[in-house]
Amino acid sequence: MTTDLLATLLATQFLFSHPALADPCGLVSSTDIAAALGSKPSPGRTVDPSVDEESGAKLSACSWEVGDLSLSIDVAEYSTAAAAAAALTEAEKVSAQVEMKLRPQADLADEALWGATPEGAIWVARKGKHWLSVTLAGELGDGARYRDPLKRLALRALAKL
Repeated sequence: MTTDLLATLLATQFLFSHPALADPCGLVSSTDIAAALGSKPSPGRTVDPSVDEESGAKLSACSWEVGDLSLSIDVAEYSTAAAAAAALTEAEKVSAQVEMKLRPQADLADEALWGATPEGAIWVARKGKHWLSVTLAGELGDGARYRDPLKRLALRALAKL
């Protein structure tokens, strides 16, 4: 009996000391997406949460189809704000070597990056130890025109982290 009680107490302590990662499909609503992008989205599809082997970050993601475009929100929770900041710095460095260059932005969360091409647009932001990306993919034409709509979605999502 004492062993069962101890096991229950330890399990309860573990559950309450390690809150679940935010559900990325719940960070924005269908109404938010339709208002930002002009079309009603499909139901969100959650990707099973995982842990990044290299960084130890807890990862979760959700994706929607919005007309001919694909929207995704990815969340990573790092052990510290410094680890999340390092990941953002690394993303900026890596982007310098590919077609979509991510540029620092001063007007979203603790730190943020923005980038766009005709095939995709992305906001990446850090709020404390959380890392959030809001990505739109497809034939965008001028990807830069999605800067403000995706920023609105990122702000909504960040408010719930």
